[in-house]
Amino acid sequence: DLVGKAEVGVAPADLLGGKVLPAQLSRARVNVVSPRSLELSDDGKALYVSGAENISLTVPANSSAQLPIGSEITVCRAGAGRVGFIAAEGVTLLCSEESLDGMKRYDSAQLKKGEANVWSIEFNHDFTVENKCMRVSTD
Repeated sequence: DLVGKAEVGVAPADLLGGKVLPAQLSRARVNVVSPRSLELSDDGKALYVSGAENISLTVPANSSAQLPIGSEITVCRAGAGRVGFIAAEGVTLLCSEESLDGMKRYDSAQLKKGEANVWSIEFNHDFTVENKCMRVSTD
């Protein structure tokens, strides 16, 4: 009997009135309040970056954190501080521009791993059409 159920991958998803339950759509949330590297456990999660200080997230080399190809991580700028991305040595970040200045508070970025050391970043802006990317240097 498939009434009220839909096959999603291997495990069935319960439906409520023909709709997916909110818990099935939600990504696990990880609060970020200081600079750090992306980790294997971040795959499929939403990182909420908060606080008044600028925070950088390092995208690690595949040799340091073997996130599978196709991994997706959402980064949300929830605080007043800017969010930057650092490419570890040997990592390439693909995005449309070279500055993240257009990322406003409450905007988000979707990181997706396309190859062992290649990640794409797509920015989603609530109040602006700018689509920019910044690499924060460690100098």
